Amino acid sequence: MQLARQLGVSQTPIREALGRLEAEGLVVKTHLVGYSVAPQLSAPIGRAL
Repeated sequence: MQLARQLGVSQTPIREALGRLEAEGLVVKTHLVGYSVAPQLSAPIGRAL
């Protein structure tokens, strides 16, 4: 996982954080693709994430 390598952490906290963001509707998980910013968020908010 690229983000885990960039941050120097294991994949587990990244997965947990993405799971929480998904539960709050801030990101969307696409099978075999990954995560992306939820479409209902405005562009400035999405860039801030």
